[in-house]
Amino acid sequence: MSNFEQVRKNVESKLDKIRKGQLEVTELDGQIRKKQQEKVNLMTQGVHGDELRKRHMLIDAEVEELEEKKRKKELETTRQELEIKENMKDDLATLKEERKKKVQEFSAEVEKMNEELFEAKLEYLKKVYDAGQKQVELQEELDGIGAIISKIDEKDRKQHVPKLDTATNRYGKETSGVLPEPNEVVSIEKGQLNPHTVPASTRLYIMTGEVERNNKEAQSKMRKGGK
Repeated sequence: MSNFEQVRKNVESKLDKIRKGQLEVTELDGQIRKKQQEKVNLMTQGVHGDELRKRHMLIDAEVEELEEKKRKKELETTRQELEIKENMKDDLATLKEERKKKVQEFSAEVEKMNEELFEAKLEYLKKVYDAGQKQVELQEELDGIGAIISKIDEKDRKQHVPKLDTATNRYGKETSGVLPEPNEVVSIEKGQLNPHTVPASTRLYIMTGEVERNNKEAQSKMRKGGK
């Protein structure tokens, strides 16, 4: 048993003695009132004369004896109460000191729990921050890769997709999406050649042939006098 528990039991025992003495005084007071009621009852019961006086004297003697016991018990109870309270000063001091100690221990425990909770919160926030940083870095890497892919796609598109996408022959016949017919001169106009079906080499050949034909016609006209 701890010192605190022993002191607590001693205090409770002393307080029980005080309560017991007070209870005995209360019981004696009840007996006195009961005897006094008996005197009143004798007159209502038809007791008179010498018999009534004799009974009253006996009751009065009993009441006086009870009152004396009551006074003694009250004095004894009061003395015990004062004595117990005086003796309890050390016990109460011990209890107060023990209570103070318990409060300090509890406060220290609460403080420790608060510190652990604070550290746990910091650790959680750090993990959230690190996760956010990693997400930002990953997004930047993805954006960089996307930009590189876009540049490659743009370069490839410029290399393989010409500005002319349809063609017409000299008779005005559209040849969009098909190769030129054999021995047929094809003229090139912007927006008239389908780049997805006519290879670049064929388009270059068609354009070169058209230029040479135009040059020959111009030279022929000059030799004929500009006609």
